[in-house]
Amino acid sequence: MLSVVHGELGELIGRSLVSAPEPRPDKLSPRLRQTLACLLEGDSEKQVASHLGLSQATTHQYVTTLYRHFGVQSRAQLVAHAIKRLARREWKERQAPR
Repeated sequence: MLSVVHGELGELIGRSLVSAPEPRPDKLSPRLRQTLACLLEGDSEKQVASHLGLSQATTHQYVTTLYRHFGVQSRAQLVAHAIKRLARREWKERQAPR
């Protein structure tokens, strides 16, 4: 809600009021970075759980945490968010290898 208000007010005065820091993968725990890397490779939650030796319930919690961290609501949005940032080279550090 606050973001919408800032956006609207920014247009009225001609500039942004505040710039919030972009959520980045380097702010994540190593396990969340590993989960993100698997998702970006196209793995399902079940495959992520298998690759990382996690339960499916834990993997689902990690995926939900990633969605919240990056402000997205689906895997497609998460992948699009990552591709856009990687293309702009904003994410200097790639996710942890499997």
